[in-house]
Amino acid sequence: MSSIEIVSGPRGAASMPQTQQRDRALAAWDAFRTVAARADLDAPSRLAGWDGRAVVAHLASWPEAPLLARLLAEARGERAPDAAPLDQDDVNARLVERHRDATRADLLAALDD
Repeated sequence: MSSIEIVSGPRGAASMPQTQQRDRALAAWDAFRTVAARADLDAPSRLAGWDGRAVVAHLASWPEAPLLARLLAEARGERAPDAAPLDQDDVNARLVERHRDATRADLLAALDD
């Protein structure tokens, strides 16, 4: 099991150099993708009412909700191309429902988009 480095500073993890933040975020994403690829996506997750399929659908990038474009825009302090006032819980519920029947391969591929 890997160790978790606790970051202290006036801005928490944001106190780290940008390259270190990037490296940690990418390593965490890669670790999640590895776990998702091995997991039983139909089994319950630690999140009440969510199975693995719902977690992956929520975190994946879909044409109607391009995750990477939004994250990059927000990191630059800009609005994402599809930015609009939204109810995040409603968006999550719609994404999970829309992709409820996606194949395992499609769910995992959407983590790479």
